[in-house]
Amino acid sequence: MQDRFQHLFAVISGQRFLNKQGLGNEVPFFICPYKPDESVEMERLKRQLVNRLEQAGVRILSINLYDLSIAILRKRDIWNQKYWLFSSPKGSFNALIHMQRYRPDTVGVGLNDYLREFRTKLTSHKNHLDVVSIIASSSLGKKTKALTEIAKTTKMTAEMDEYEREVLYPLATEQVKIDPDDGVKVSYPKLGAGLKKIIGLEAEEDE
Repeated sequence: MQDRFQHLFAVISGQRFLNKQGLGNEVPFFICPYKPDESVEMERLKRQLVNRLEQAGVRILSINLYDLSIAILRKRDIWNQKYWLFSSPKGSFNALIHMQRYRPDTVGVGLNDYLREFRTKLTSHKNHLDVVSIIASSSLGKKTKALTEIAKTTKMTAEMDEYEREVLYPLATEQVKIDPDDGVKVSYPKLGAGLKKIIGLEAEEDE
């Protein structure tokens, strides 16, 4: 991971990249693919990369294409009609579903294949940080960062535990049936606290 960080820094801070000296002088881009189980580490690497580039005098605009796509769909009033977001109260866990593909076992799939798998990866990451925080060869700075990340990861895991126990597992057991033709106002409340709240929907229901 450290080798990847150094390579990314070298490419993005390089004069050829910054001066658009690619083929045909096109806008430079660089794609860094990674496996799903590396997502936690890559998110940390991205933050470190942005900080180091800014320290080197490179101005950075960080854009999350996933969040941007959601914003566009919401602006076009498509988002809530087709895509629903399972989300823990503080957002430690999020899983997007397409309602045209919803089945009664969809919540169970989300629980087993997404939430529990993600929590396992977080636990593995925390175990690594535990070692970093106590090993003699770690610098004080690394230990401090590790302890901060451990606290954050512990809170995320605890939130997901409660979300599974109180919300997702009961919904998965119930195997809720939803007819997409019923519309958002009728269908959304059936999954209740499992989904991220839609601002204004509850107010419309009370009227």
